[in-house]
Amino acid sequence: MNKIGTILRHYLKRLYRINLFVSVLICIVMLVFVGEIALSAYSETLAYEKIVKVKSELEAYRHFFAAKVKRMRITLMANKPVSDDESPLTTFHFSFDDKDYQKLSSDLPKSGRSKYYPAFFKTNEDAKVRKVKFRFRGDSNYHWFYPQKSLRVQTQKDEIYNMERVFNLINPPELDNITDSVNNAIARKLGIMAPDFYPVRVFVNSRYMGVYIFASQANESLLRKHKKMPGSLYYGDGAAQFASGFSKLWLDQKYWVKKGARNAEQKNNREDISFFIRSINRKDQVSFYKFFNQFMDKKVYYSYFALDSFTGTIHHTYNQNHKLYFDPYKGKFEPIEWDVRYWVTAKNKDNSYYPLLNRVRLNPVLEYERDQVSWDLIQSDQMSAKSLSESLDHYDQLQRRDLKSDIYRDDATSTENVRPAAISVPFYMKDYDAKIVKDKENIGNREIYIKGVYEKAWGVFKVEKKGSASQIIFRATGNSPIKVDLSGAFVGKIYQDENFNGTLDAMDKIVANPQAVTLYPGRKKTNQSKDYKHAFKIKEAPLYYSYIVTGAVSAPAEIAGTNAITGAKLTLTQAEFKVDLQKADSIHPWKLPVLTAQTKTLSGTIKVNETLVFDAQTQVNILPGTTFLLAPKKSIYFYGKVTAVGTAAKPIKFLPQNPSKPFGLVAIQGKAASGSVMRHFELKGGSVDVRNLIHYTAALNLHDLDSFEVSDCVIGENFIGDDAMHIAYAKGKVERCLFENARSDGLDVDISDVEISDSIFYKSGNDGLDLMTTTAKLTRNLYYKTGDKGVSVGEWSKAEITDSIFIDTLIGIEVKDKSNVVASDLYIKDSGEKAINLYNKNLRYDEGGHLQGQDITIVGNKLVKADKKSSIKIGPDSLFNLEKFRPLQPLLDRVGSNLEFSQGAGNE
Repeated sequence: MNKIGTILRHYLKRLYRINLFVSVLICIVMLVFVGEIALSAYSETLAYEKIVKVKSELEAYRHFFAAKVKRMRITLMANKPVSDDESPLTTFHFSFDDKDYQKLSSDLPKSGRSKYYPAFFKTNEDAKVRKVKFRFRGDSNYHWFYPQKSLRVQTQKDEIYNMERVFNLINPPELDNITDSVNNAIARKLGIMAPDFYPVRVFVNSRYMGVYIFASQANESLLRKHKKMPGSLYYGDGAAQFASGFSKLWLDQKYWVKKGARNAEQKNNREDISFFIRSINRKDQVSFYKFFNQFMDKKVYYSYFALDSFTGTIHHTYNQNHKLYFDPYKGKFEPIEWDVRYWVTAKNKDNSYYPLLNRVRLNPVLEYERDQVSWDLIQSDQMSAKSLSESLDHYDQLQRRDLKSDIYRDDATSTENVRPAAISVPFYMKDYDAKIVKDKENIGNREIYIKGVYEKAWGVFKVEKKGSASQIIFRATGNSPIKVDLSGAFVGKIYQDENFNGTLDAMDKIVANPQAVTLYPGRKKTNQSKDYKHAFKIKEAPLYYSYIVTGAVSAPAEIAGTNAITGAKLTLTQAEFKVDLQKADSIHPWKLPVLTAQTKTLSGTIKVNETLVFDAQTQVNILPGTTFLLAPKKSIYFYGKVTAVGTAAKPIKFLPQNPSKPFGLVAIQGKAASGSVMRHFELKGGSVDVRNLIHYTAALNLHDLDSFEVSDCVIGENFIGDDAMHIAYAKGKVERCLFENARSDGLDVDISDVEISDSIFYKSGNDGLDLMTTTAKLTRNLYYKTGDKGVSVGEWSKAEITDSIFIDTLIGIEVKDKSNVVASDLYIKDSGEKAINLYNKNLRYDEGGHLQGQDITIVGNKLVKADKKSSIKIGPDSLFNLEKFRPLQPLLDRVGSNLEFSQGAGNE
């Protein structure tokens, strides 16, 4: 203490020696410095009070004063921004009139979103300067109250950026803004659609404004980036509320805003979202089970649920952050990942509750399926603490250097003393580092907890003598189902005691596979809203299973089982318990429909006076010579595998009963129909139809198939719809087929992988063959007298076209919209408008078409055209050997072609 006192006296003596003028000057400078901070903080306090329309009192001023001091320290410690070449982040350079910026800031928040103003921007990725419009964006004040403001940018139609016409540059609301980047990246890895969301840096009028988040919109561009068919897009954010505070969002489709549609005709059609909401709110749990299995993309939804559960997010609620897509060709709903945001350690299996998830959780089979997907993702490391932490490190390293130079970095936080919440506070890099460490700790703890949830599986049983038989009752509790081998524990025939009466009666079914019996636990509703019966939380509850075993039963003391999710061994013991069937609100698995596989064989002449539907469990074999005569507007739907193999002498036919009145259509739909084969068949006189929300546009439709084969077919004239034949989301082969007199396109292929060979496209009203977002190998085909293109390759397709002939088409080959074609050995004759055309048609794509070819012979109209966004490179002409088309002679004869195989065709 004496030493400290000596030091203080020493400096006080030195202070007394300072010149009075210098002392006064230092004091004045310090007062001005502190005064400037004080006035600036007071000015921000007044501005804040004006915007939020409340009196914030002294605490708000204290907050803004402290923030000003902290911001000045950060500014003094900040590094100088590095050059564009040195930064790993994409750099956006914006320039605009300061007066426009002042107009946007004049009456916040209203002024910031009321109007777009002109600007220019470029990135370090290319030298192109784009003319754009911008405004502020965001509901919360942290987006636009501070100097670093969130921006919405709109490009010109023909100058999109990253396949986006509208995108956001967001002022990150948190210390570690990268958790959302990680969440979106993991979502995409799991096959869930998620917008682009990653850190960038922004300069405004040459001033470094710091690290932002590039965020794309959930719109049609998102669908196209994920190679999905344009379809209905809905936003579920906000709705009227009950007195209890629960939102009505999930009660009425009117609260869901439609943001996208398949086409202009579907823009105002809301049948899909109406059906979605009705199905979720039906009381009947069996109906919901059927709906979920048929209309929901289960694989994607289970992954979506898994990511929410694993991160513990609280952001998908009864009221907000739901984005929904309906695929018009699969006929299924998919979620779009949006605003997961937080990694929460709260010890609940789900921290987000909403009616769709609640309905799944009350169905033991669906709940088991979703848990199994989650467990498998964790075990495979696709979704684990390790994978999320590694992704966190990746984004951290991307932005760290630029974040150190960001003098505007801040964290939106809540405070008891300043209302409303979400006021931003500047942060030091040490705060950022601590948050990264905490996030890793949180996700690690969350993984431990979630694994522990899946490991919870308990069961007991009791045996009661019932005359010459015995009743065995199981009670299953915990989170996960238990698998047991009843045949190993009991000798005799085993029946499900459906009504739990302990007596073998007519309704009791024999257990088909006693070696693999699954005992599912149940769930119970808690905290149920009086206003909205689908608003509740869920806890674990027991489910009971009663079996009748005939004959003398020697009851074992224990039964071995396994956890159906983790595979861990467990033991079920005998115990006394009361059966209470009201303990759980879950539907009992025995009440769910049991689907049985069957095979049907069709032959002869079949009059289809009502639409025929073969479900996914029905495999259909159609014998040679079978003829279907379809009544007007009636259709045939195959949801299981169909094998329709005719012969040249006995083809299978699909024809209208009345040639002047078209029938509906033939559709092969869904994964269960994969492997379908159709050979030697004829189909003509079809049109369109609608079923299960899918508006079919072709006479013959193959949708959502892992594999198929169509060969030796004749697809004739169709009516009303666009296409004679349509393939979507499928992989397979089309061989030796004739497409003739199509109303529009002969064959339309969307988002598929196909091989098409030895086929003829004749007199199509529009294109002979139309490809969209498809990989195709096209070999030895003839395109003859088509109303528009012989082959149209568009919207991010990739095609190889070889050994093919184009005669009397308006345009021989057209390549557009980010599509690539490799072509060789082609003969193009007498094109009406162009032989080859490449251009950018759909402005959601930032490129035109690209073609590289060799040995292409063009006769007659030799016009080849490519716009500025396209490229073409063709090697020298050569003799074209028509001899290789001799196998097509029978089909050529049918369309009246006069090609001579005895000679080559050279360039005229």
